[in-house]
Amino acid sequence: MPRNDDFTNSESESHNDNQNVKADFWAKMKIFSGKRSTSGVEGSEDGYNKKNEKIVRKNFWTKIKKFTGKIPFAKDAVSLYYCAIDSKTPLYAKGVAFAALAYFILPIDAIPDAIFGAGMTDDAAIITAALTAIGKNVTDAHKEKAEKFFNPDSRDDKDKKNDNRE
Repeated sequence: MPRNDDFTNSESESHNDNQNVKADFWAKMKIFSGKRSTSGVEGSEDGYNKKNEKIVRKNFWTKIKKFTGKIPFAKDAVSLYYCAIDSKTPLYAKGVAFAALAYFILPIDAIPDAIFGAGMTDDAAIITAALTAIGKNVTDAHKEKAEKFFNPDSRDDKDKKNDNRE
């Protein structure tokens, strides 16, 4: 296992970001399970951390496109993304969503993504935990946008009904 001083600056920053994201995510899960107050989460306001949002907005689509068709929770991750960026989503829910998505994006995990078959299990667990915590905030509109991302040719039911009338 390499020591921190063996990393280049970029790798070291990525490693530190990942460690912070993991700690931030689990701190948020404690908050929303009623075990902690938000005052203990560094850089947070109602459990929200701008650094996680920055990581997600910059890297989410690259990561999801790389793993589309390879992970069963991709559609859930995209739904969670749309929930996170929705202006109507409460700040605490954005905090959980961005923390989970940042964990998914960052390369250093509890189980490295490169380990085929097992590498994404921790990411799946994080996405599932986030959906469990804030699922009521993931609306049908978020799910529909995710569906359209994976099936761009799919049309709304209204369009299909209009076809039946002709």
